[in-house]
Amino acid sequence: MKEFRFADGLRLSPGEIIVVPQENIHMDQKLYSNPYEFDGFRFSRMWEAGDAAKNYAVNTSTQFLTFGHGKHSWYALFR
Repeated sequence: MKEFRFADGLRLSPGEIIVVPQENIHMDQKLYSNPYEFDGFRFSRMWEAGDAAKNYAVNTSTQFLTFGHGKHSWYALFR
């Protein structure tokens, strides 16, 4: 492994841990209406409205990061 440098100059050294602020994404009003209110059927209604693929519990997306995403998702770890 070697150091990685982003275009803005930010450097990541080997072994550093990166975290993503999930709450900021999960509580984004552009993605979810009334994000601070419990709604047990939120994703069910989104699915019924035709926004299906990203709202399955077995799917990962950049809008619901609880299980990771892409090659870093929990699913990818156990395939």
